[in-house]
Amino acid sequence: MDQSTADAPPVSPADLEVCPAFAKLTNSQRREFLDLASRHRFSAGETILHEGRETRCLWFILSGSCEVVKARPDGGDRVLATLDAGALFGEMSFFSPAPHSADVRATGECVVLRMSAENWEVLEQIGLRPAFHIARQTAAVMSDRLRCMDEWITRVLAETSDPTDRAKRTDEWNEFRSKLFGA
Repeated sequence: MDQSTADAPPVSPADLEVCPAFAKLTNSQRREFLDLASRHRFSAGETILHEGRETRCLWFILSGSCEVVKARPDGGDRVLATLDAGALFGEMSFFSPAPHSADVRATGECVVLRMSAENWEVLEQIGLRPAFHIARQTAAVMSDRLRCMDEWITRVLAETSDPTDRAKRTDEWNEFRSKLFGA
């Protein structure tokens, strides 16, 4: 069942060329995906994903941009990243069911595709090859994001001026990494 928003523009297989996740798919395979995805338009400032909620959807930005925003303990927000057309988000909760770790909100008008976990299962049944290529590209995105986070934290630790504080934080980081990669 198509759950696209009424004001979302139609999307053709050629429109998916903006997203690397669809690069190796044929137009027929892109059509299979589009038949199962829903289209949505968001205005500037609208929240697409809410931190703490679980939607189990994979999102692809076709036009516009979004920002990934993490709530701070003091009640403010911290923008973690800006995602432009071609980017995907929601992958962590999609492939490993859990609440979203941050909000994602539109920075201007944007058009996105949403693939639900239920429709993903249908895609796997009718078109395993497209599902494989999209999942593989998603894994590459997740890997790149993890690598960037690792490099950033390593740089922050190196820039910590107090040697005692740096040693303590480095030990914490190493302990966290051993849990992360040992699990």
